[in-house]
Amino acid sequence: MTDFGKARSLKLRKSIVTSIIGKLSSIGLQVVSLPIAAVALGNERFAMYAMMTSILAWLSLSNVGMGPALTIQFSSAISQNKKSDAINIYITAASLTMIISISLAIFAGLAIFGTPAASHVFRNYANNSFEILTSLTVVVGVFLFMTNLSVVESTQIALQEGYKLNTAIGFGTLFAALCVFMEIGRA
Repeated sequence: MTDFGKARSLKLRKSIVTSIIGKLSSIGLQVVSLPIAAVALGNERFAMYAMMTSILAWLSLSNVGMGPALTIQFSSAISQNKKSDAINIYITAASLTMIISISLAIFAGLAIFGTPAASHVFRNYANNSFEILTSLTVVVGVFLFMTNLSVVESTQIALQEGYKLNTAIGFGTLFAALCVFMEIGRA
């Protein structure tokens, strides 16, 4: 095996290991933190948290399909040493992702606040309108961040450097776990 092949194999192994560790730790954190969140937030706020999580999950469905296509096209351009094509592919994907995610965020905002259904869904929380607006703003911000980060993730996968993002996500999960355990200590 050539040095290039060995380096590529090592990067692939790192990506697989960090991905598995990241996914398992994320699942474990969710299993531990959801009951803690339910107790810490109380019934009303936990219900609102569940609604916000559902909105984020719905918005995240828009991200299906772009990543694999970007990975294949970017990888192909890099393997043929066509760096200008790779840059154009990245810029196009980032621009399209940004346009789609912002459009969906605007649509979701209009659907949530501009329809009679919104007053029905959030009527029990009318006294907390600032909290609802803040929560929805955070959800939209997380959605925009996640969606646009997927472009970076796809290019890292194409370059076989997914382990870098996996490691960063692992540190984020570790920080979240520390926050959960600090909340346990407070309770």
